Amino acid sequence: MAGRTHGADAVVTGAGSGIGRALAQQFVQRGGRVVCADIDDVGVQETVALLQKTHGADRALAVNCDVSELDQVQALHDTAVDWFDGAPQVVVNNAGIGAGGRVVGEATITDWRRTLGVNL
Repeated sequence: MAGRTHGADAVVTGAGSGIGRALAQQFVQRGGRVVCADIDDVGVQETVALLQKTHGADRALAVNCDVSELDQVQALHDTAVDWFDGAPQVVVNNAGIGAGGRVVGEATITDWRRTLGVNL
């Protein structure tokens, strides 16, 4: 992460685990605040609890959000703007899923639509 992200306020989707959690940690470690969003409410709460334990309660906020649902993304935006008292400097669209199967055609059209909805 380049120097421009030092102290930046950020929104990170998919922050309930893995890369999203690591990115949220980096923003906070570099002096920023982060809104952590994920459809996995338990995971995103764990991420925020970890960040709050190591960096303070005012550095991270958990938001349950399904990024494939426009109304939930709008609510995430509104929550972040309110919490930051303005727009974040960085938005990381990290949330993503995969679809497939052991053989071609095993994934249903519903699986593919869900994958496209989350990833795009």
